[in-house]
Amino acid sequence: MVNTREWKSERERYEAAWTKYQDVAERIDAAYESLDSGTQDQAPAQEDLAELQEAWKELESARERLGKYMNQFHENQMTQGKTVRG
Repeated sequence: MVNTREWKSERERYEAAWTKYQDVAERIDAAYESLDSGTQDQAPAQEDLAELQEAWKELESARERLGKYMNQFHENQMTQGKTVRG
């Protein structure tokens, strides 16, 4: 059975990971925009790119965990449907 509290917790982790990824990506994008416009003369630091990669890994992990809960929920719904129609 899918625990609603655990699902909500995983959903919150996913949303936090997505927000972090977006924030880092926007910061890097702004740095490249500055580089393209000539207001900055160097590309984003390796640390920023490493942070983006780490944020992506966190997002993927959160997505996988959330997907497992969604699969469990779907399986439970299918099982209940078979039982009711039985």
